[in-house]
Amino acid sequence: MTQIAWMATALAEQRYIVAGVNHHGTTSRDSDPHQTVQTWMRPKDISAILDAFETGATGMSADMQRVVASGFSFGGYTALAMAGTQVSKANS
Repeated sequence: MTQIAWMATALAEQRYIVAGVNHHGTTSRDSDPHQTVQTWMRPKDISAILDAFETGATGMSADMQRVVASGFSFGGYTALAMAGTQVSKANS
C-alpha cells in the first residue's frame, strides 16, 4: 500500500472511498516464496473487502456500480485478475 499512497491520498481528497491492501506473505519485505506463487489468493482478498462494503460491514455505504481497482507491481496483476485476466506458464 505504501507504494501507491500518493494515489490513495489524491483519491480520498476527492471523496472517493479507498481500500488499500497488503497481502500477507506476498508483499515487499513480507515475501514468502511458498505464498507468493498462490496468485489466486490475492483477488480473494480484494473480493472479501468488496463484500464487506456491499454488506455494510465497514460502516460505510458505497456505490458498488462504481468500483475501480488499481495496483502497483503484483497489485497490478491482482487488479487485472479481478477483471478476469488469467496467467499461464505456457509459452505461446
